[in-house]
Amino acid sequence: MIDNKKININCANCGQSRFFHYNSWFDGALGHLTSFDILTHMPRSWGQYISLFLEKMVMFFRLAHIEYDFDAEKLVPRSRVFAEAVRRAGMRIYVLKGPIGYTNQFGLRVGNNPKAPRVHVAGIFRFEGLPSSQECATGKVRNLDDKMAVKKTLAKKKWPYAEGKTFWFWQSRSAKKYAQKIGYSLVVKPENGSVARHVTTHITNEKELQNALALAWQLSPVAIVERYVEGFVHRVTVIAGKHVFCVKQLPAHVVGDGAHTVQELIDKKNKEPMRGSVGDSTFLMHPIVLGPETALLLNKSGQSLAGVPASGKRVYLRREPFMRYGGDLEECTDLLHPDNKKLALDLAREFSAFLVGIDLLIPDITCSWKEQTCAVLELNSLPSIDMHHFPYYGTSRDVAGILLSETLQKIAAK
Repeated sequence: MIDNKKININCANCGQSRFFHYNSWFDGALGHLTSFDILTHMPRSWGQYISLFLEKMVMFFRLAHIEYDFDAEKLVPRSRVFAEAVRRAGMRIYVLKGPIGYTNQFGLRVGNNPKAPRVHVAGIFRFEGLPSSQECATGKVRNLDDKMAVKKTLAKKKWPYAEGKTFWFWQSRSAKKYAQKIGYSLVVKPENGSVARHVTTHITNEKELQNALALAWQLSPVAIVERYVEGFVHRVTVIAGKHVFCVKQLPAHVVGDGAHTVQELIDKKNKEPMRGSVGDSTFLMHPIVLGPETALLLNKSGQSLAGVPASGKRVYLRREPFMRYGGDLEECTDLLHPDNKKLALDLAREFSAFLVGIDLLIPDITCSWKEQTCAVLELNSLPSIDMHHFPYYGTSRDVAGILLSETLQKIAAK
């Protein structure tokens, strides 16, 4: 068994350092102060020239250097699967490496002469993390990552969303009044957070709300308080307005075999090689971490850590489907109801998104969103496409390969 109290990490919630917290917090504050995005008000082709200039500057001051023969295993998983797709295609890709490791800045060589040593705009396609809407879109890109702006659009279009509101770190009293207005249960999350860091769900009273706000404000100066919606979180990824993929996020659980106890099944699952240590961002999946609700969930299902569940019986150990707590993924692209697929395509079109990850909270992905209570939680401009490559249940999808193919078509069309 792994317990939060026994893990030697900086933050028991996200596994990151205090420096990461400070950096994220001030990045969020700076984002509000400089919300005017200059790149959206200039010709799109300028973006590559600006990227080249910044790249040359950091190299000139020896803050980073280009590395082609990098170790892809040390990249975050979403960038790793894309880099591997590039290499499989016989193309060259580099990453900028700084004094403390690989950055999130990449360059894909697309010129006619792949061996040419000169780095220039025509021969190198530069991107951050993954080729995204900003680099590949043909129209003006709206801010996919502005959670509240997305909610307003969802409401205007009569698409499903979770009612919510933002609160600065000094607005604790206002947040509590808002909670009383919309009613419990609630969810609290950092406005500029990602991968569910410092998110609290199933909030049922004011004390839990206060703790959740404090947790969110560690990572962001602004927190979102929103209505909780029952269901499973599904990550729907859309590429180039036509390719749609879907995985279901499952809370940490074990499946009985009729012979081993729940604890033995946990220990066995935690030894799987695809599960990296808590806080290791180079892994998608992590060991099961038991939480305060584990005993309640076990009791509800008629189990205990020492009990032996029947063969095939799924025993849930956490409420939240967070990967850092040992959550799993189930591939369900072929089960996606046509209305749900259309919703994803409509969202991508509305936000001019070449690449977008959509978090859809819905009880049953095989039924239309129009026939059940559900919500689009948020959109992501830099989605974890690796989720589709490494499902725990179901067949892997080569999303990175399709992303590369569509990216090259966009580059060739310009």
